[in-house]
Amino acid sequence: MTCETLLVHYDPSKKVRLACDASSYGLGSVLFHEFENGDERPISYASRAMDKSERNYAQIEHEALSLIFGVKNSMIFCMAENLLW
Repeated sequence: MTCETLLVHYDPSKKVRLACDASSYGLGSVLFHEFENGDERPISYASRAMDKSERNYAQIEHEALSLIFGVKNSMIFCMAENLLW
């Protein structure tokens, strides 16, 4: 089973990246390893729907909210010193 969407175990010796995004209705984040050959493999995914008040935010605030959401859901990995944004 080798698939790009298959989760990999966290390895502190590898670079870690966090990608966050927001739409008009939801937030999402992916924490992934970046390998030496340029491949990127996910460690964890997270998503949630925004509540009614959050949907009234401006788009730039949606994006900021997705960063907060992503960091909170990946906190254990984000404590690593090799996190790249």
